[in-house]
Amino acid sequence: MNVILVSRYGILDTPVLVKQNTTAEAAFESIVRDLLGEDADDINFFCDTAIDKVNNYLKPSGITISWFVDIEVNNYKN
Repeated sequence: MNVILVSRYGILDTPVLVKQNTTAEAAFESIVRDLLGEDADDINFFCDTAIDKVNNYLKPSGITISWFVDIEVNNYKN
């Protein structure tokens, strides 16, 4: 399971749980585009450092994104 967390000044939004890696990549890109708008066009979402670049853009606004892969989630229902 992929878990994507968005933190705003230390307060977590509802976690995004995604089973498939490709779907998680699309969810991550969608979240980033919502947060950054046109600045998201400067991000190469297919590189390994995309999340670091995104967090550098978001740092002044107090927002951080974390993405965890292969997490076991108990009692998950789709």
